[in-house]
Amino acid sequence: MGLTLVELMVSMVIGLAVIGAGLAMYSTSGFAGKGSSALSQMSEDASLALSLMRNHIAMAGYSRMVLEPTSNAMVKLYTGHPVFGCRFGVDSITKDNFLSSTDPDATKHQIACDNAAGTGNDTLIVLYEADQDNTVANTATTPTDCLGNGVPLVTTNPLGNYNIAENRFFISADNALSCRGNDGAVSQPLVDNVAQMQIWYGVATPSPTGTRGTVATRYLRANQVGDMNNGNWDQVVSIRLCLVIQSRDPVLDTPAPYFNCNGVSTPTTDRRLYRAFTTTVVLNNRIFQN
Repeated sequence: MGLTLVELMVSMVIGLAVIGAGLAMYSTSGFAGKGSSALSQMSEDASLALSLMRNHIAMAGYSRMVLEPTSNAMVKLYTGHPVFGCRFGVDSITKDNFLSSTDPDATKHQIACDNAAGTGNDTLIVLYEADQDNTVANTATTPTDCLGNGVPLVTTNPLGNYNIAENRFFISADNALSCRGNDGAVSQPLVDNVAQMQIWYGVATPSPTGTRGTVATRYLRANQVGDMNNGNWDQVVSIRLCLVIQSRDPVLDTPAPYFNCNGVSTPTTDRRLYRAFTTTVVLNNRIFQN
């Protein structure tokens, strides 16, 4: 027995409804899958980037203690800055200088910030005595920087020689957490998909005796801490680090705002996901070595 036209049309409508529902479920499933994959990628990138930086920041200011024969006191071989930062990056004139430079030219030891820029990501410089225990030695058994290159040997201290690591972390133009060591080589990316880096420095108030405080009484941006020579960098006892991680691919239907490191809703022009990740690191080598 054949079908009437009405029955055929009803069957077609039901079939189209079933197909439409299937397509909607497939589309929703695909979007959910992309979103889940993007969130997983962002979490992995954040974990890697924060872990790398935490490891270096935690060593800031580290140096062996040696006996000073005149006073019979235990002193550090390296007594320079543990950290130094620039809110908008290093200026173009001093970008190739190093605080720990072994060059006899004193001007090569100066780093100035590009505060006139007004925009841009922070730059963080971390310094510590490098040895074969806190870095991976290269084939020449020399301690290394953040890129695995050998670091310079300081021979000007009468109490002993030591290797100094100076690692400069910043965000490259193509959104990658990058680092440059003080071996003189160019910088290299460490972790991709890092859209923003902001840093606050926990500054302690000196004790009445003039020794370094051990508790951060305020958190300041780099330009508020001051310049290299006249700032309060010797009073920095902790660092609060915020990274904004982006998804590798556009996964949203339309661009959506996100909350940045300051907790402010920030619009976007692409369809990527963005999320801010924050951590705080205590500089133990500064607190316990006044």
